[in-house]
Amino acid sequence: MPLYTAPRQFVQRLHDFDPLLRVRFSDSENRYRIERRVGLHGYAPSPAYGSPEDRKAAVEGYECVLRCRQNQLDDRVFFTLWHDDIWRVGGPDKYLEQLDREEKERDAKRREQFLDRIETVTREAYRYMNRVRTVPESAAHTAPPGGMSIND
Repeated sequence: MPLYTAPRQFVQRLHDFDPLLRVRFSDSENRYRIERRVGLHGYAPSPAYGSPEDRKAAVEGYECVLRCRQNQLDDRVFFTLWHDDIWRVGGPDKYLEQLDREEKERDAKRREQFLDRIETVTREAYRYMNRVRTVPESAAHTAPPGGMSIND
């Protein structure tokens, strides 16, 4: 028997959002689990499959999609479910295309920043190496062999 039950209004909103979703409290995780029905019948997963709570959900035909604390059962849950829904963007193929596109954009931006940094460091090194450096006559003994004074 779970320690807590979700508020009735939240459960109704969750069911209106997606009839295949349910919410239950996990005593062992001390979290609410938002789970979605993935099959008509449950299956007996191997003992290596996830946590005991994941195995329990799988036996009942559900898969956990979100874990949240008791004080988080509000609009954040629905926003997270909406944001993470791959069907919102057109299904798995479109979602993977979007991920690939975002990764390419990140890589291009990272490369551009790297090349900008290389150019900056190179420019600073060039300016340093091509600058006329002098040592005052009073400190000529500190100059490298061959001297640096323009008075030599």
